[in-house]
Amino acid sequence: FILPKFCHIPIQAAVRHSTMVVRSVLVTFILQITTILNYSVNAHTERQLLHDLYTTLNGGQWTTHTHWLDPKIGICDYYGIVCANPTNNNNTDVIAINLSKNNLKGSLPMQLFAELDGNIHLKRLDLSNNLDLIVNFTGFEYLTTLELLDVSTVASLELDGIGGIAESKTLHSLNLERNELKGTLHPELYALTSLRKLYLAQNDFTGPLRNDMGEAWSHLEQLYLSHNQLTGTLPLSLGKILRLNIADFSNNNWSGGIPTTFNELVELTSLDLHNGGLSGPLRSFHGCESLTRLSVADNLLTGTIPETFLSSVDVSSALNLDLSGNQLSGSIPNGMTRFESMTIDATGNQFTSIDMSLCAMSSWNNGYVSQYECQGILCPPGTYNDHGRLTQDNDECLPCNGNAFWGMTQCLTPSPLYTDHEILQMVYVATGGDDWMYNTLWNVDSTSACFFMGVKCDEENNIIGLELQNNGLTGTPPKELFLLPHLQTLNLKGNQIVFSFEGIEDAKELAELQLTETNTRDFTGLENAQALEIFHAVNNKLTGTLPSELWQLTTLQEIWLSGNTFTGTMPALMGGLTNLEELHLAGNDLTGPIPAALGKLTKLRVLVLDDNKLDTLNSIFNDLVDLEVLNVSKQREGGLMGKLPAFHNNPLLTELHLDHNMLTGTIATTFLEGYVNAAYKSAVVVDLSGNRLTGTVPGSLNHIEDLTVYLEDNQLSGLDGGLCQMSQWMGDRVGTFGCDAILCPPLTYQITGRQEDAAQACINCE
Repeated sequence: FILPKFCHIPIQAAVRHSTMVVRSVLVTFILQITTILNYSVNAHTERQLLHDLYTTLNGGQWTTHTHWLDPKIGICDYYGIVCANPTNNNNTDVIAINLSKNNLKGSLPMQLFAELDGNIHLKRLDLSNNLDLIVNFTGFEYLTTLELLDVSTVASLELDGIGGIAESKTLHSLNLERNELKGTLHPELYALTSLRKLYLAQNDFTGPLRNDMGEAWSHLEQLYLSHNQLTGTLPLSLGKILRLNIADFSNNNWSGGIPTTFNELVELTSLDLHNGGLSGPLRSFHGCESLTRLSVADNLLTGTIPETFLSSVDVSSALNLDLSGNQLSGSIPNGMTRFESMTIDATGNQFTSIDMSLCAMSSWNNGYVSQYECQGILCPPGTYNDHGRLTQDNDECLPCNGNAFWGMTQCLTPSPLYTDHEILQMVYVATGGDDWMYNTLWNVDSTSACFFMGVKCDEENNIIGLELQNNGLTGTPPKELFLLPHLQTLNLKGNQIVFSFEGIEDAKELAELQLTETNTRDFTGLENAQALEIFHAVNNKLTGTLPSELWQLTTLQEIWLSGNTFTGTMPALMGGLTNLEELHLAGNDLTGPIPAALGKLTKLRVLVLDDNKLDTLNSIFNDLVDLEVLNVSKQREGGLMGKLPAFHNNPLLTELHLDHNMLTGTIATTFLEGYVNAAYKSAVVVDLSGNRLTGTVPGSLNHIEDLTVYLEDNQLSGLDGGLCQMSQWMGDRVGTFGCDAILCPPLTYQITGRQEDAAQACINCE
């Protein structure tokens, strides 16, 4: 040793000092060699582990396996592998394996982790969404540094041995979702006391939660238990999970109410309890000052919204609140106005009022409250729509008299006062059912009403028709008859009943009512049959003017009132029945002209007015392009007067009866020319007999191939010769008898005015 010249140290001390220095250097060298050896072993072992993992889980078929098994590439560059310090070539400590959605197949070989004997420091393991992967928790106890484990959505997951993972005091996130796990929550799950996030949703867990779950999972920040089949009450100990900020208990089968201890969760930001079967009152959540999302929808909650509801929540937060689908009542209080921005769904409850100040909250419901005011929150009573409020520009709250509450999402039908069976029994008793001609099964209580004689039902056993015509009914059918909710057809013709229309407004679907040949005299109330399409009251000895109640029923398609003794004129109000297709008023005492207003009935196909006292046709028929049948024959007390219309714009007209009137003038060359444009050709019948028509029958009628025309008893002077060649006319008689089959010529006669067979030829006048 060379000592500084100014250092005067005894030689023995110098030797001792030198020995200590050498010993220190040797120790340092040995430690470095040991570290290098340990690294080499550990690196080799981790590489072998990953290679074995690759081989066991069918790595060649993985979706992505970049660099795996490449001897030239460090394991930190393998796809899905993260190391503690990947930039340091001397550090290959694997801390994360992420092989999610990578088509792993087979059983996870946990014994590989055991072989490392604690020399791996894995913190994150994500094997989720591998649909052919089988996971068993046996062996997870060797992963003592694990912080996150995600094995959601795998082929098979066995929870036995999960308690071993509790050895990892660092595990803070566990995801077991979507694995069809069954039975009660595994007891060893409660042993995972270090968890901060626990995902157990979308399994088939059953049974209750442990009462001490709040103590067991006191460090949880997020808890997901939705879409299971859990039962029992939500434990009060939930209030001890003071760090909880997201909790989802929705879509289970809970019983009881919402725990009051939720009020103690000051860090709670999101709570979902919807569709959970919860009952009782709505809690105030007054201690949940961090709450921004709360859903208690589709439960059985009752009572009013508490005055202190969400009283400590930050008013500047954008609150999402769903109270829909419960039985909450009373009013939505004005205290809610402290929230400037809110999305609120309170539909489908039993609210009877809403504080009007809420309707001015312009930022609520994405601005729809600004646009629609109260209806942007809830549709008012007496209305509804699918959303219970206005949510888009083309939306509207539809009328519904049965809805008594704000925010209804469907039109409620009031609970029936009587069953269908009870109503039919009332009809039976009131109309002398024991004396009916046919009453099969009507007096058998145990029989379905659909089997009663004359009762018609649909596939769902709803009574849609009563067909009791000509059956010996007497008396007055009860007004309860109209309480049959699906009644569409009611046929009571040919019975000696006095029908009353009281209560007919309750028959919302009644479309056809037949009262022909009954003793019905009074039409009061008929105007309330707002769905009526077909009405028959023929041969009822009805008197007075035509019933004004009919002209209010714009749904009517057919009116049959023939064979009565109605008087007066046909009112112009008839023109309002724009859906009318058939009008039958024959055999009455109606007077005056056919009103011009009938020209507005553009759907009219059949107009039957014969045997009345009408006097003028009016030029209305050009507008009735769908007209098929017109009968205004045999008008009494003089009959129709004026010129014969041409009917040139009625292409579908196949029956025209104007006989036995006082029509004058000639038959126009354009008579029935519209028939040329008919979409189909059929036989045409025209009866102009018994009028005062003059001139020649025009040859232009030859465009109708099959015509039966009655022209006798007029003052016609001739017949166009070309018509005598129309062999199909007059039922093919023109082909046999020529012109005589149409009209007997001048100075001849026949009782029918024409020749109909060989034995009835036209006879010369003497």
